[in-house]
Amino acid sequence: LEEQLAEEQRELAGREARVGELAATVQTLQAAHRAASDAWHEASRVIADLDAHFQALSALQAKIGVGGDAERWRQQKGLTAARQLWQAIDVEADWENALEAVLRERLEGFEVDDLAKVAAWLSDPSEAVPRIALFGLQADSDSTGVDAEVGALWSKLKIKDARVARFVADGVAHVRCRANLADALSERATLAVGERFVTPQGHLVSATGVTLFAPDSEIHGVIARQRELERLDSALPAAQPADGSARMG
Repeated sequence: LEEQLAEEQRELAGREARVGELAATVQTLQAAHRAASDAWHEASRVIADLDAHFQALSALQAKIGVGGDAERWRQQKGLTAARQLWQAIDVEADWENALEAVLRERLEGFEVDDLAKVAAWLSDPSEAVPRIALFGLQADSDSTGVDAEVGALWSKLKIKDARVARFVADGVAHVRCRANLADALSERATLAVGERFVTPQGHLVSATGVTLFAPDSEIHGVIARQRELERLDSALPAAQPADGSARMG
């Protein structure tokens, strides 16, 4: 009986040790489950925030050019779905206002497949014509004729579609960048006819004048918003695997 009791005690001790191991394993699994659950919730929150930001920016971009006489005129001319210039270009961060100030209505200009059509569109002198820019594409993207010197606004641009390069170049040629208005004003005597300085704030300086910038239309900030949309468009798919891994965990 003593031998049997000793054997049973050994078995009991072994089972208790096994129970202890299993309990430790359960605790480890529970901790892993909590961590995975927390990671999944965090990943879901990140994705939801990214998507909400993306949708909000998309809604703002979609409102550009909507409503009013200009939209009705574009509908009549078949330009409702036409691409706008801001969709085909980008500029270095902090120089968005400068680009808006220099390009003005060109920035929200609409692409047309044949500029020769525009003359026919204006054949009726009684028809009200909106202030609008229209541009065509040019296959020979190397013939812009703009010197991409350091300090020129052109050197800060990113042309996403080379076929719009000439239209953009016509708008930014002879425009050089200065860090602030004081610097631009102090160097204005060096400007030739047709040349201008532009600051990050959007102020324009010629040899004899200054044009101060103030955002006054829905186009303001369109380049920065578009850049952020592109970033979010890449970030959302990248966040999905993290969400899936957390869900599996």
